[in-house]
Amino acid sequence: MPPERLHPNPLSGVYRLLTSRGTHLAIGVLTVLGVLFSGYDATRTRPSDGTVWLLGRPQLEVLDVLSRQTGPPTPLQRGDIIEGIDATFFNSPQKAAQVLKSQTPGTTVTYFIKRGGTGMKVQVPLTSPA
Repeated sequence: MPPERLHPNPLSGVYRLLTSRGTHLAIGVLTVLGVLFSGYDATRTRPSDGTVWLLGRPQLEVLDVLSRQTGPPTPLQRGDIIEGIDATFFNSPQKAAQVLKSQTPGTTVTYFIKRGGTGMKVQVPLTSPA
């Protein structure tokens, strides 16, 4: 009979847990759920104003304007500062993304922008990106 260890390895319990059937089953279930959510999220329709802007900046500046395959072109221009969407003014690009996400593709939304230091309202048709 082999002698018992006086001081068992503290990592042996972690190793047994990682190699157990229950752990492998749980990882498999989480993987399947992740794949299903990714498939659902990829098929959701999201509104697009036809511009590119970054969330990590202090203000919402239009960095680029995308060409649209369907629908009218966006009236926004490179360098525009977006201050509000649909009567909601915001102080962060993250809030702007939330407001835009709540809109419906195919509608026209009022944007409050600053172009060349002048504030103005423009009607922006929202489409769904291809």
